[in-house]
Amino acid sequence: MKVFSEHEFVAVYCKAAHKWAIWFGLPHDVPPLEARRAAPWLPPGTLPGSGVAVFDTQQAAEEAFWATVGDDGPTKTNPYSGPAKVYACLVGPDGLMSENT
Repeated sequence: MKVFSEHEFVAVYCKAAHKWAIWFGLPHDVPPLEARRAAPWLPPGTLPGSGVAVFDTQQAAEEAFWATVGDDGPTKTNPYSGPAKVYACLVGPDGLMSENT
């Protein structure tokens, strides 16, 4: 048996499937609409907590990642400055690529 953390599991999956993913964390204390403004790529109805979005291309994953507003504040492609901060960790076939904190 092998036990993985969520991050390790995402990295193993991305390597095996040759995919890119964003492991994300949505705040529980803001309305879902605000969370979607901070991460506009999230589908409607995404609930607070953590999840993983899988992308077929590195470009699509990076575009979503750089549009995600975390603790660092607004990004070059997303000027949102409201109360929601979405944690995002970009993972590819070679492992962790970037993280917004």
